[in-house]
Amino acid sequence: MIGLDKINSKFDMKGVNFDLKDLDFTRITDLLAEHHKAYSSILIVVALIIAWFMYKDYHVKEQTWHTKTAQAATKMAAIEARDAAVKSLNDFKAAQPKELNEYELITQLSNIANKYNTVITSLNPAEKKDMGLYDAIDVHFTVEAANFKDTMLFLRNIEISQFPFRVNAWSGHEDENNGKIVSDIRISSIHLHI
Repeated sequence: MIGLDKINSKFDMKGVNFDLKDLDFTRITDLLAEHHKAYSSILIVVALIIAWFMYKDYHVKEQTWHTKTAQAATKMAAIEARDAAVKSLNDFKAAQPKELNEYELITQLSNIANKYNTVITSLNPAEKKDMGLYDAIDVHFTVEAANFKDTMLFLRNIEISQFPFRVNAWSGHEDENNGKIVSDIRISSIHLHI
């Protein structure tokens, strides 16, 4: 520990010589005791000013944190909405029937015809048209069935099959020679561009 006697008690402040020995500490303590209320008030005011600056700094930091938290929540909501939309789109795409080419379409029609004792007697080549949002495949064919009921079951099953078929036109008559029902049918199938 450094002794007080080794401290240089002389200060030189711009030509004014000042010696610590010249200070009257009892007089200083008496002045402090005499004006302690004023000094206490000053200390309280200084403490309040420091507390106000600390609160203001804390408030600014808290507002910044709340703003960033709100922005992050908004971004998370947007991401969740995008993910939900992507999932909905993927579910929609998965629910769509698979695309049929002309050969597969004719094969499916033949399978349905065989179930209802219906024979496809003539078939025009399928026509594929690009309709912008979807492709349409049109098929025109003639069938022969033993009775009207089989013809109607055949047509009904075309439209309720798992494939996107639609009967566009149908006309029929009874063949005078053999009594079978001859039908002229136009159907279409679509495939969405997704």
